[in-house]
Amino acid sequence: MQLGTVNYSIKSVEKVYRAEADTAGGGGRNTAVAKGDQSVVVYDAWVEDPDGTDAASSPTLASLLEYNRDDCISTRQLADWVRICTYIHIYIFIYF
Repeated sequence: MQLGTVNYSIKSVEKVYRAEADTAGGGGRNTAVAKGDQSVVVYDAWVEDPDGTDAASSPTLASLLEYNRDDCISTRQLADWVRICTYIHIYIFIYF
């Protein structure tokens, strides 16, 4: 499958299957933490200087929770999108 993205990382591919998710219309993420490597840096900073004990009391942990939840949702959306594309291609192959 060719997508016209820079690479096939989920963050790049999101721009194709999640275009409506971004208010700017470019797809992708609308979370404070946007990339996996950034989440590690944010978490390490929290370990060194915690701003609370859990996601309810810590804005840092809340942003990481939001990022991780969005990552899981995005992965599910990607799987659904790939299945739909597969069904469409099978239908076209069989009927046209």
